[in-house]
Amino acid sequence: MFYRNCANCHGIDGGGSPGNDLTPPAPSLLGKLKHGSTDGEIFETIRKGVGPAFDMAAFGQQGLKDQDIWNVVNYVKTLRKS
Repeated sequence: MFYRNCANCHGIDGGGSPGNDLTPPAPSLLGKLKHGSTDGEIFETIRKGVGPAFDMAAFGQQGLKDQDIWNVVNYVKTLRKS
C-alpha cells in the first residue's frame, strides 16, 4: 500500500521529496511528523488528508479501506524505527 499510494510523494524510503511544478514538497516520515505521531493521528491524516489546500489527498475518500490505512500506519512506524 505504501509504495502504491505514498512513495510517489514521500519517497520509497519515506525520506520526503522536494516537490515539483505540479506537486508540493512532501515531508519526511522518518522524524517528527507534522500532523501528529500517534497511531490514531497518522491514521486520520492518511484518511482525511491535509487541508486546507489538501496538498495530501484524503485517501479514505479515494477508496482506501480502513484496514489498508492501518497497514500504512504500521509500515510508517517501521520506517521511523530504521
